[in-house]
Amino acid sequence: MKTFYTRNLKWNKTIALILLFCNAFLYSQAQTVTGDVIKTVDIGSAGWVSLVWDGTKLLSQNESDGNWLYIDPNTGATTAAFNNPAGGDANAQGAAWSSARSTIFTLQYGVNNGEVWELNSNGTVANTWEANIFNANRQRGLTIANNEVWIGQGYVDATPANEMLFRFDLDGNALGTITLDVPVVYSRGMEWVNGQLWVNDNGAGVLRVYDYDGDSHTLTQVRKYPRTHWSMWGMAYTGTELLATGWNTTSLYWYKASELVTASATTEIGDTIKSVPGYWSTSLVWDGEYAWGLSEDDNLWHQMDKTTGQTGVTFPNATDALSWAQGAAWSTKNSTIFTNQSGIGTGEVWEIDKTGAKKSGWTTDLGNDIRGLALRNDTIWISVIGSSAIYRFDLAGTRLDDVTLDVPIIWAGGMEWVDNEQLWVNDRDGQHIAIYNYDEEAKTLTKVKLILVPFWSFFDLAYTGEEMLAAGWGTENLYWLKSGLIDVTSVRDTKGFSGLSKNYPNPFSHSTTISYVINQPGMVNLTIYNIQGQKVVELINEYKTAGEQSVEWNGNDNNGSNVVSGIYFYRVNAGSDSSIGKMLLMK
Repeated sequence: MKTFYTRNLKWNKTIALILLFCNAFLYSQAQTVTGDVIKTVDIGSAGWVSLVWDGTKLLSQNESDGNWLYIDPNTGATTAAFNNPAGGDANAQGAAWSSARSTIFTLQYGVNNGEVWELNSNGTVANTWEANIFNANRQRGLTIANNEVWIGQGYVDATPANEMLFRFDLDGNALGTITLDVPVVYSRGMEWVNGQLWVNDNGAGVLRVYDYDGDSHTLTQVRKYPRTHWSMWGMAYTGTELLATGWNTTSLYWYKASELVTASATTEIGDTIKSVPGYWSTSLVWDGEYAWGLSEDDNLWHQMDKTTGQTGVTFPNATDALSWAQGAAWSTKNSTIFTNQSGIGTGEVWEIDKTGAKKSGWTTDLGNDIRGLALRNDTIWISVIGSSAIYRFDLAGTRLDDVTLDVPIIWAGGMEWVDNEQLWVNDRDGQHIAIYNYDEEAKTLTKVKLILVPFWSFFDLAYTGEEMLAAGWGTENLYWLKSGLIDVTSVRDTKGFSGLSKNYPNPFSHSTTISYVINQPGMVNLTIYNIQGQKVVELINEYKTAGEQSVEWNGNDNNGSNVVSGIYFYRVNAGSDSSIGKMLLMK
């Protein structure tokens, strides 16, 4: 997709970046498939645990006080539903709506040995019963299937292992167990989608999708998907989308879940191809022949053959260097390793050779939140926790232009380039690998895909030119991930729009009319943003019939106040499609 860029003084770089972000949004909406996040809504606060869809409304418990609230999935607005019953957990470890009884079943893992409380719509307790499983107070995740309550476990070292779910009728009578072919490490939330069970596996950092065989009471995993945030908790299916949030995020995530999930017939980019014996490693580099991993246990760099694994060759880390360097990369030019020393000074970069000698070192002045380090064309790229930019330096430490991210990295464990075109980032708090496409002229990175992490404690990445290698501090494996470039030139799905939107007049002094055409009826949202990307006013958020539509904007914000002259952007969302336009207000 063509990006807009000019050096005209009036059409400055800031405006160009805004348009690039608009293009980034279009990328994110292109060719969405089941498991993709298609929308993110700001709820305004964190602390969300269990989610329930009662057929018309979304409810969630907030652990700040344990009370339940309604959440508008489109706007994120919250209203009080009912108070947490006396003695109930402030963070129920699972909840589900019973359409047969019009009640909410909640998992009270901290009450006695773990109980299920059935709540009426006003929050009063209709019934309680003990959820007897092998490990008391380890109940995690609850769902309802055919008037049966299913409960999972949240005990990583459970005996027996988490290879089963426990079945009860609605009154608490035990019905037996369900066997899983792939165990859930730590169940957090469970939800039925199109006859398949989706499980938020908090321990593995993935969403698992299972097919169910009611005759044999077995669940067979057919697919795994990346989670959006490390604190993700409950899930709720509306009949068209799977909604999810978490206890340390202010966002409500919409997952596309309108189709039956099937096993992939081919190996896709990011899939784990194989693993070989490696070392616990917080940093990983590829020197053109071997991988080298820095072990926090012995503070040695261990050599690994990508095919056979451990070689037994080591060299010491530099004196006083961190054994858990937060990112590293191999410099072909200098035949050295550049490491991110986040706990030294105001965040330093050290250059180390294969004898363990420190060749050079310099401060980034970015602070001790620097995480992740990559090399591209003899330029060092460094991330900072929660930042919407990547910071660049030459090999001697001279600061270069920053690069803007359309989607911030929460916490980079490792970063690595593929063919100098796309940057892979292990977003450890997001619990996924994010792939960004680089526009060198505009100095922007656009997120184009999320892929699964190979292991929950996975840390750093190293690209061999053929495959991506990955290692972590909680595994002794060196993983091979299928690499390649994500195609970002594919034509957008046009189910929502039959044509792009437009506004007239443009420029305008008092008001302008925004027109658009949609192919099928559905929810439409039209929002105005200023040049800083801040929301100005929401003009439409409602169901619309198919055909030509229009709305007038009179230059006022959400409070009814007149906005100042300048450039504004409107974004129209219809289904999974989007259109963005630029307007100039001249008073």
